[in-house]
Parts: sequence; C-alpha cells; structure tokens
Amino acid sequence: MVTNDLDSDADRIYEVYQKRRRIEEYHKSIKQNASLEKSPTKVVRAQKNHIFASIVSFCKLEFLKIRTSLNHFALKYKLILIANQMAFRELKILREKAMSGRGRNIPRSDPYVQNYRIRLFPQIVTPNRSLGYL
Repeated sequence: MVTNDLDSDADRIYEVYQKRRRIEEYHKSIKQNASLEKSPTKVVRAQKNHIFASIVSFCKLEFLKIRTSLNHFALKYKLILIANQMAFRELKILREKAMSGRGRNIPRSDPYVQNYRIRLFPQIVTPNRSLGYL
C-alpha cells in the first residue's frame, strides 16, 4: 500500500488497509450482486431510485449472508435458481391451461400473443392448422 503519511507505523497502515478492503468488497458486491452497474436509466430520478433499490437489495443480501452463512455470489445463484424453478412451474400451468382449453380468453387478433403461443407451445401449432384459439 502506498501512503504519504510517513509517521504511521505498520499496524496503523494495516488497519487502514483492512477498512479499505471492506469498502472495496462492498462496492464490488453492490455492483455485481445488487445490479447497480446494470442500470438502464437515463433520468436522474430513476437513477436515484435504482441506486436506492440496489442498496436495499444489498442490505437484504447481507442479512441472508449472516443468516445462511453463504456469500453473496452463492445467495444470488440460489435466488436465481429458485426464481427460474418458479417461472418454469408457472409456464407449465399456463401450458396445461392452454392445452385443456381453459385459456381461451385471449383475443385472436393480437399478433404478439399468437407469436408467443407459437414459441411457447410449438407442438400445438401445425402447418395445416390455423392459430385460432388453442
């Protein structure tokens, strides 16, 4: 570590370095795990809201870190895994509703919904069959 304070002893320099290291870990974690650096906002108010939400999510990650004894990267991985599993379950439910005919309240004229159905349920749509209602 480089310093211009020539009067400090080794213990003081080590203490300052440890504080600096914790601050760097905080900034690294808030950028990578709380999505601070991925802000798509251009307006100042939205940027402030995004920064606030990132700090809140970092605090929640810290709470979970203490509670579970896992680091932020492992927690983020577990949260993403659980979210993907829940989304997959929801997609299966939607697919079952569409296959059974209960999901027939979607308007036929909406091209986004029709394209979404083709991508989501490709086995249902065949070349000889119009999209219509699933």
